[in-house]
Amino acid sequence: MNLPGGSLPTVSEGTATRTRRTRSDAPRRRSDRAIRNDELITSAVVDAIAERGVDHVVARDVAARAGLTTGALYTRFDSVGDLLAEAWAARCGPALREVVALTRAVVDGGASAGSLASLQQPSQALLAATELCIVAGRVAELADIVPRDLRRWIRAEGLTDGTREIGTLAYLLGTVIYGTIDPSVRADVATVVQWLFDGRAAEPSGPAPEPVLPVPLEFTGDDPVRNLLLGAAVQVVARSGIQHATLKRIARVAGYAPSFVYSRYESRDALYADVVVAVSESVPAAHLRRPSPFTSPTTMAAHLAGWVHPEARVRRRLALECSLASAHVPGLAAAVGAIDLGVDRSSLEGLGPADDPAREALRVFVRGARPVAQGLCVLQDATGLLDGLDWRVLGDAVTAGIVHSLGVDRTPMAADHHR
Repeated sequence: MNLPGGSLPTVSEGTATRTRRTRSDAPRRRSDRAIRNDELITSAVVDAIAERGVDHVVARDVAARAGLTTGALYTRFDSVGDLLAEAWAARCGPALREVVALTRAVVDGGASAGSLASLQQPSQALLAATELCIVAGRVAELADIVPRDLRRWIRAEGLTDGTREIGTLAYLLGTVIYGTIDPSVRADVATVVQWLFDGRAAEPSGPAPEPVLPVPLEFTGDDPVRNLLLGAAVQVVARSGIQHATLKRIARVAGYAPSFVYSRYESRDALYADVVVAVSESVPAAHLRRPSPFTSPTTMAAHLAGWVHPEARVRRRLALECSLASAHVPGLAAAVGAIDLGVDRSSLEGLGPADDPAREALRVFVRGARPVAQGLCVLQDATGLLDGLDWRVLGDAVTAGIVHSLGVDRTPMAADHHR
């Protein structure tokens, strides 16, 4: 019987139709060329981050590095954020995962000098991974995956079991970040790692010390307009990073017209240079007015707790954003390094006579405390796993390690080592 519109399909025709439908529903195998293009793209993103910084990654540059057209790039990725997320998943995340695994080996005493070489001479993928961690909170595509991955890796290695474990990870991660400002901290890695392993201190007794918040950036010069503009610049940089902190945004926060700000500073770089000058004048002096964080494990623990405290978030973000920019702006790196050197000198004041056999060891540790703080800032912002930890465990471990390695009775910072 004929029906309007044609005859009924035969069994074979119906089967063929169903077969075609099944094939269309099956996942398509990506071609070798597509896979190769993805590899070229992720390598190009990593290279761009290492060379120019994560905030300077643009699609056109990535496409040129990969030997593709910008149109071909956008058929695969919707945005620069997607490119960064792909680089994290394919190259950068695995590089950082190895550092988390290395931390477990350090804590267990199984880290060799060769295994630490990845920190002393970090790969481009690892350097890029630290930058992606820093910006994860302000790049939506990274915020979806970086915190999740970090928490999973940390828990998988059992690094949430104690403060010494997570503190060791913070130190190793911080050497990669801060090493762009002061390469000597990477040379100290083997020494500090040995201290952490040798110093298996007991859990401290009594309540943890009250956190000592980082020195606030207060601009109190004679020019109130300058003070307001500097403070606004700090706020915008902490929220958005240096690259996205335009003079127009800074003017808006300060409550001035952009034209007025331009009458004071000819460019954004001129304003940032003034911020560096103001900070270099105020921060080391402020540290001299406070007890050194290295007089004992307890005071050191109080300062470390201050860096991860909720009230220190703006200060924490500013420190990380400055480190991020310093990796690609030599002048800024030199300025930040000079400020930190002044702070370190003030921290060493009163820690014993110059001929004390542990003095040089303390100098290495004071220099290494900054990577610890940087690593803690990254981990706290990215994972939130550091709330309520007692950092005396870390200070006690390092103190005991120094004592063990030098064969001395005590170090100048060991005043309350057994308290």
